[in-house]
Amino acid sequence: MINTNHRDLTKLASQLHSEHDRQHYTKVISMAEQLQLQIQDLQKIKTPRKSNPDAITAGNDKYDDTSSTSSTSTVAKNNKQPLDRYYRLLERSQSIQKQLHRISTEYSLPPAPPPHPPPSFPPPSLSATPPKPPRKTTLDTRLPSTPPPTPQKDDPLITPPASPQIKQVRFQEYQQVDNMVTVADNNNNIDDNHDGGREKQDDNESPLPPLPPPRELPPITHVQKKINGLKGFLTRTYQLSNNLVVSRAHITPLRLFTATEILTGKPKAVLKIVITAHHDYGFSFYWPSSPSITNNNSSTTLTTPAQPSPTSTVLTKPNRSQDVAKFGLMPDSLVLDALDSWIQQQGGVLPPLYQATHILREGIKIYVVYNRYHFNL
Repeated sequence: MINTNHRDLTKLASQLHSEHDRQHYTKVISMAEQLQLQIQDLQKIKTPRKSNPDAITAGNDKYDDTSSTSSTSTVAKNNKQPLDRYYRLLERSQSIQKQLHRISTEYSLPPAPPPHPPPSFPPPSLSATPPKPPRKTTLDTRLPSTPPPTPQKDDPLITPPASPQIKQVRFQEYQQVDNMVTVADNNNNIDDNHDGGREKQDDNESPLPPLPPPRELPPITHVQKKINGLKGFLTRTYQLSNNLVVSRAHITPLRLFTATEILTGKPKAVLKIVITAHHDYGFSFYWPSSPSITNNNSSTTLTTPAQPSPTSTVLTKPNRSQDVAKFGLMPDSLVLDALDSWIQQQGGVLPPLYQATHILREGIKIYVVYNRYHFNL
């Protein structure tokens, strides 16, 4: 009986999906089989054996007095050990049996569903009356069997030939009708010509061509100002890049700085502005030496006030330390767009930004380099 259950459980465990579960429960089944065999052995030991009472009495007489004086505690202990082992194995076997029963109920395969015959659909019903053929229309042309009768002189339906006076009246009527038709045709031609002119006028009012793309602006280059030692101190010059030397002398009346390109020797004009905060736009540009524009009797004059003019957008002197902390790392793309708009708002005093040859940046200081001929100098 045990071997049969062992084979069934082993077969059931081999059908598990996980490799770990198959190995684990195969070991559990083998352990359960071993426990069952040990329980059977203990049950055989527990069953009292039938023996001859005379033999028992004779055997008892052979023992010494020392065996009869052994402690009862040792005998009880020896008798108790097999029983404890028996009960422990019995409890272990029962728990394993419950676990195997649970596994067998969980992993038992469901019965296959009974096969269903394919659904049957009723055959399409045939109409009682066949479809009507398409209707054909034929034209029946018959020739007259006899020619029409020739008219007679006395027939009232035949009109007599018209007189010359009647012919003249009819000719005049026909001529009037021709004149009316000619006038109507001329009016139609005039309308057609007018419509054609209107269409040509509509063609001339076609939409304007698209605006040209914006000019490409020069990129911003980060530089560091260098003073050329004693020579730079005496000549009041400093070097912005490897190819540009700037003088501290101003160009009047716009008060731009003069510069010279080292390689080519071309004269340059440098606009120096500073990025600063603005309460409306977030940030703007401060032109320390910006001129003011005044109009007197349609003539434009430039002066140099102590404070920036309204054309420079920022009217107060910036806080240099706060501006460096706030705008020192502002992206170049944002600065370039704002600089282009700011120059366009200066009232045409400065050339457009796309005419600049270089745009140099040192923290919050911006140097816009133009060719000097843009200022007629």
